[in-house]
Amino acid sequence: MDTGIDEAGQHYDLRGWRMHFVFNVEKLNALLLRYYESRPDSANNDALDFVHQRPSGWLRICCVLGSPLLEFPTGNGDSINVTRRFVSYTSYEFQRASGANQAELFEVVAGSRNERMALFQTFKLDQCVGTYKYNDNAVFTLTEGSDFSVGLLGGQGRDTEAGLPFKIRFANLPAGEKNVVLPKTADVSYGRWLMQDLRFHLRSVEGQLVMYIASSDEANGSFPGSRNTGRDEVSVRDESLLGQCYLDVRNIPEAGYYGLDFEHFAQILFPRGYVKFAGMIWGAPGNTVAEARLVDLQVKGADAFATENAAYSSHVNPLVRIVPAGSVGQRLVLNTVNLGTPVWQFASETIGQLVPDGRTCTYVPQGDGDVIYGESPLTRKDAALHTSLKRNPVDIVRIITGFTLLPYYSTIVVLNAKPTHYFKLAIVGGKLQMTFCYEPWGGGETVVAPELTDWKVLAGDGKVSDGIFTPGVINRFSVVQAIHRDPIYMQFAVIIIPVPMLTAAEFVAMRNGG
Repeated sequence: MDTGIDEAGQHYDLRGWRMHFVFNVEKLNALLLRYYESRPDSANNDALDFVHQRPSGWLRICCVLGSPLLEFPTGNGDSINVTRRFVSYTSYEFQRASGANQAELFEVVAGSRNERMALFQTFKLDQCVGTYKYNDNAVFTLTEGSDFSVGLLGGQGRDTEAGLPFKIRFANLPAGEKNVVLPKTADVSYGRWLMQDLRFHLRSVEGQLVMYIASSDEANGSFPGSRNTGRDEVSVRDESLLGQCYLDVRNIPEAGYYGLDFEHFAQILFPRGYVKFAGMIWGAPGNTVAEARLVDLQVKGADAFATENAAYSSHVNPLVRIVPAGSVGQRLVLNTVNLGTPVWQFASETIGQLVPDGRTCTYVPQGDGDVIYGESPLTRKDAALHTSLKRNPVDIVRIITGFTLLPYYSTIVVLNAKPTHYFKLAIVGGKLQMTFCYEPWGGGETVVAPELTDWKVLAGDGKVSDGIFTPGVINRFSVVQAIHRDPIYMQFAVIIIPVPMLTAAEFVAMRNGG
């Protein structure tokens, strides 16, 4: 009997596997991308809150990741790329000076909603094993590590340094938690005989994707490495087909099968409703083929792949950062998909220099003005002499970027002198209390008397009264300075307070506990 199966299919055997599913990779990738872009990321997401340790401090990352978008290898590739858009992203970088009892908030980066900034995770096909339970999610469990990077969805650039905290976090997870979960798009009600408790391995064959499938409790089956060019690999013989499922006819139940069995089965990788059973080609055991096609878009509905109309927002890195005067240039980045050239200019007094370069800009702080330091009789830290300071101890530099109707601001806190004091933080009556302190020559800790302290909010709309901070309602952070009055020495401390981005209690715990 002429089964119509090509020569490769005639020589194809299951090598002990229950079945093989062969996909047209380009169609699979295109469908997943269009489906992903036409829907918000709010339905399936994960919240991450973790600490990345650094030699001089730590980075606290709080983010929400949207649904995963899979991209399978084409050409000579052998890696899966998983993209997850940041529904929200904030990082807080703390630095702790040698011997200090407390850390200082050095930088805040804050994304905005409806951005295209995304986290990219890449791993090889033979580094993962897929599992599926009936009417549940498909899960890729990784046997080895992954590479991570951050970039814009659809953009070319990838920031591997920004992805490093995610890579280290993932590498330190318990073996059972190193996985990628593919949320199902609808409940399954057909195909239990086909889909119950599966284990699958994905391999690339000449631009196609082969899913080798067995029951999860079966140890049988062998499979090649990430790529295989063997003659016994089957190909999608009809370009109009999405793919073909090769199975042993003896596994089909006596009651028969429904086309919906295979359509629901395809949901393991495909969005539900976009795959249509095209028929069965009967052959010898191991050569029976179920064929599938993509649903005609006109049949599916004109809005099946409706493009997202909402304008994508952007943000500038950093939101706020502390830098010393005379330091090297500070890199600012506008994360945007807008193809136009953004503006970069001072929104405050021109202090220092801006060197724009498209979506990035280097801010070069002014020099320190040859500040002279002396040995203060109070604190063990050298203090700047008032007579040598040409500016205030701290300058607030606001830089505007973006476009005419969508401006974004970055705040640079420039230290024209080295701080000599520090703040101890606590929660009193639900509010943030700052105790202004210094380390005296005899050791220990001394609190500055209130009558010798001058408080000032340098940026933001928060307020300070006797060290009690009350956040504003407009700005996401405030910068507070305290000066210990002295006729000869500039003795001060400055702090970034990311409230109301965080609650006061969250900030205290984050700063004190790492």
